[in-house]
Amino acid sequence: MRTELTVPMPLPAQDGGDLEALWEHVRIPKQDQGVVVGWMLAASQPERSRAAGILYLSGPSGAGKSCAADIIARAGGAPADRKQFGAHKMDGRDFLVGASAGWVTYLDNLSVVTAEQSDTLCCLVTGLTETYRTMRTNVDTTSIDISRPVIATSVEIPVLRADLITRMAPVQLDLPYHPRPEDDVMADAKAAQPRIFAGYLNLLSKVMASEHLPIPAEVPLPRLAVMGRMAHAADRYRGTGDTLKRLERTQGELLNETLTDYPFFATIIHEIKTEFVGGGEALLADIDPDQSLAAKYGKQWPIGSKGVSHRLKRHVGAFARVGWTVKSVAATHHQPTQWIITPPEGPESPAH
Repeated sequence: MRTELTVPMPLPAQDGGDLEALWEHVRIPKQDQGVVVGWMLAASQPERSRAAGILYLSGPSGAGKSCAADIIARAGGAPADRKQFGAHKMDGRDFLVGASAGWVTYLDNLSVVTAEQSDTLCCLVTGLTETYRTMRTNVDTTSIDISRPVIATSVEIPVLRADLITRMAPVQLDLPYHPRPEDDVMADAKAAQPRIFAGYLNLLSKVMASEHLPIPAEVPLPRLAVMGRMAHAADRYRGTGDTLKRLERTQGELLNETLTDYPFFATIIHEIKTEFVGGGEALLADIDPDQSLAAKYGKQWPIGSKGVSHRLKRHVGAFARVGWTVKSVAATHHQPTQWIITPPEGPESPAH
């Protein structure tokens, strides 16, 4: 499919190319290069079940995040237009229609992601079908069946929801020792693109032929399973290792930050020292007996059993990744949902 957003792919070099030349033009830490390669390989797959997820490039201002996103997308033959994903511009249908017109969706310089935007991004990278009334008709409908890889850049997003983090491949960039003008960086990368693209295609063909080989049980397969399998296969051919463990660690760090950034979750982590068993109201009374925290944090603090259940259910996985066990017992006619919250066994847990 070609649209107005599509530009010509580079002609691959005929000498076999060299994907590793990519790192001469983007400042990706060595331990995260396998994560980027895994995302690039998965991003080439159009089937919905092969979702690549979100390559999340963060770092201080001047680290070259926007440049890196451009170069990485072009290295895989799928350049993308930069998009500003602001809350004041957010419209689910318009955003999804715009994303469907290209391949890689590029979200530049994010500063905040609302709950609604988070849900939209989760659907976009996992795959969804949306049906709308066709413009200027009464009963005709138009359906969009869409799943897209995403590159997002940000200095730092204050709070990310757990379900979005599990669909991310986070990479932290550092400031360059010798900053260069963006035009010079992009010109050098464009000159090297045929070699990089050829190396990428050669690796892609090898990985596609072997990605279904068994993965050892001890290797942590991420929620983005296809990306995980392709990254694991790429490690064999590139002579690298532990990409999936690195991905697990970086996702875990973001999940831990998410918990500690939410006042309610941070209070649970700080106040609960032994196993808690009870309903949402009992939990609130236990961690905020005088309701001073509820008054201080306002809408950021849950109200009643339903408010507690709504927040905990969405973050069970985040708690598990940092050593906590959060389980629920379904509500009955006689009592609301009951919660069993167990802190980690040792003080060395990431939550502490």
